[in-house]
Formats: sequence, structure tokens, C-alpha cells
Amino acid sequence: MELQSQPGIQRHGPVTQPDEHALDTYRPAGSNYSEVLQPDHRGKGPRNYKRSDERIKEIVCDRLCDHPDLDASDIEVEVRDSNVILKGQVREKRDKRLAEDLAENVTGVANVENRIRVTSPAVKSLPR
Repeated sequence: MELQSQPGIQRHGPVTQPDEHALDTYRPAGSNYSEVLQPDHRGKGPRNYKRSDERIKEIVCDRLCDHPDLDASDIEVEVRDSNVILKGQVREKRDKRLAEDLAENVTGVANVENRIRVTSPAVKSLPR
């Protein structure tokens, strides 16, 4: 893009935008500006803060209840010293894994003990 000359100002060649990497040579290749300018501080709470077991249980139960692919009606949740214990039964292995993953991703959870049993679905008869 070339700018029009103005009286009293001499231009030597076209005016161009600087290369994006020339603007901040300290930025690692492949990163974006938000990674450099704003570090992610999620999970860094106040000193000596610990989420209560009751609050962890509430959030885990909410996550299990709200997930559209999981029937959590036969799952029990216990929390002791930030350790989550899942009990009960589900119909498929993927549901057992999903329940564990949902609980693990709650802030404040130290460990998840998954005691959920998979009930064997009814055997489907093969067509004759």
C-alpha cells in the first residue's frame, strides 16, 4: 500500500506493514499474543485455600447430572479429604470412564477412586 505524497514530506519507496514476527522477536514461534502477554492463572487460588469436600461433591454431582451422554441415576459420589469415590453401576465401560473423567476435571479434586461396576447388557440374540 503506497501513501500519497504530501507537500514537504519525501517518501522513499512504498509504505508497508512490518512483519508480524518483527514486532516482538521474543515471542516463541507458533504462540499467539495472549500466551505471551497474559499467562493463564486458572487454578492458582489464594494461599492456603482448599475447596471443601461438600463443594467438590456438589460440583461433581452437577457435572455427572448435566452431561448429555451419561445416565448417572445409579452413581453415588463420596468425597473425603478432596478424594472422590464413585460407586454404583452403569451400562457401558465408556460411561464408567466418562464419570471418572468428569470428576477428575473438577478443581480441588486430588484423586478419583472409581468403584463403578459395569452391568452386562442383555445378550442380543443373533438372527437365524
